[in-house]
Amino acid sequence: MKGSLFIICIISLVLVLGTLLAGCTQSPSSNQTQSSTNVFTTEQTTTQSTPVTNIIANPTQTSYSVSINVNRQDQSTIAVSYEGGQSAPYLQHITILANDVIVGYMTPPTGQLFLPVGMNETFPAMSHSHVVLYGHFLNGGVQSIFDKWI
Repeated sequence: MKGSLFIICIISLVLVLGTLLAGCTQSPSSNQTQSSTNVFTTEQTTTQSTPVTNIIANPTQTSYSVSINVNRQDQSTIAVSYEGGQSAPYLQHITILANDVIVGYMTPPTGQLFLPVGMNETFPAMSHSHVVLYGHFLNGGVQSIFDKWI
């Protein structure tokens, strides 16, 4: 199990680095503007999105808007549902952390580049865990899309 998780982490790191390198081929434009959008959580509260700096720096000035529901299924499992959103055409995968440890990834089915809307998966997370989800987007951007104690 540990070996499989290690291999998945290495493959994900290679994919993320490849995505970053592919998205960094254009020089920055002088007329870029920064915008912010809202992210909706399971409780339907609105939180301000901020670029991720502790996983991988966001090389763009873009904010993304996607809808994610995270619910506790039992004392050791959470369910994550991806419901789409304005930035759905650009979301490639989601990294799920519980208490600062990567517990899994939501990735598109084989042969697809983007995460399909309506995807549901379960992940290990003990009660009262700090759950953080990071969205990885087409241009190499990475953004926190969920951050809550569950």
